Amino acid sequence: MATYGATFKHLRIQRGFQIMEVYGGLLSRTTAYRFESGENQISIENLQPLLYNIGIFSVDEFLFLHNQRNQLPPQNLDLYVSKLMQQDSADVLSKSDGTTMAFYQQYKDSSKKEERFYAYLVHYNILTSWQQELSLPPEFNHEYQFMQNYLLQIESWGLRELENFGFLSGCFDRETRRLLLPRFKSNFLRYQDYFSDWANHYMLNLVNYSMNTSHRQDFQDLPEELVAIQELMENNPRLNWYTVHLIRYLHLQILVAAVQGNKQELVLKLERLIAYQKAVPEVANIAVFYVDHTQKKIKQINAKLATEIELSDR
Repeated sequence: MATYGATFKHLRIQRGFQIMEVYGGLLSRTTAYRFESGENQISIENLQPLLYNIGIFSVDEFLFLHNQRNQLPPQNLDLYVSKLMQQDSADVLSKSDGTTMAFYQQYKDSSKKEERFYAYLVHYNILTSWQQELSLPPEFNHEYQFMQNYLLQIESWGLRELENFGFLSGCFDRETRRLLLPRFKSNFLRYQDYFSDWANHYMLNLVNYSMNTSHRQDFQDLPEELVAIQELMENNPRLNWYTVHLIRYLHLQILVAAVQGNKQELVLKLERLIAYQKAVPEVANIAVFYVDHTQKKIKQINAKLATEIELSDR
């Protein structure tokens, strides 16, 4: 059986460190030998300074290297599910027997609520992939309800809840969404020092949440939601370099203008969105999609205003 001590020894030697360079003042030579030979384990409190001494500053990185060296399957479901969704979301609808669906089938009836949560999460990703409008099959209502209740029962959220909330919020009822949003915000603030690009992660989730508000046609909630995004961008100018964020944010701003009947603001923002098609070639396809999607939404929100600006002739 592969031990953490054996991996640590491998990394120590590979990186050119002698035993006393690493363990001196922290653990005795005997304890170090027993750890590296797999006879004993050591606590996280003792492991962290040892990792630091060989130039590895994260327990997560060490676990990754341990699994990689020993060809072990991923033990971190967060990372595994994220990889599944990134790899399969583009063509998952044509891969009913693919790895994502296999994961769902494996864990959907698990007695462990965390595993069921992830099973339902990847299934929700399958059901919503590449849909312009949110249309969830009612036969899976018990799965949506399970995920909703799962989040309601947790006051202090970790990365599992935080990184999936914006995406998942589309399958929750309006009352629950409005209840969970402040909880998401307060918990995400706790992770400001965890992410090197915290504002980018935060904006992604806020935009995902508001996109779901739009898909659910809860248009009256959008103005208040966009205030938080606007404040975030004002406080973090670097977010203006994330072009896809800006395109989606523009889309939402246009919808708010339609809700408020602000013709001048709507036209101005729509023209800016259209300009992305030519100005930024690498996101042209995304811009084209959102221009079309935005026009359809404007007609849905405010048919009279849509007629006034002659969207069909643009």
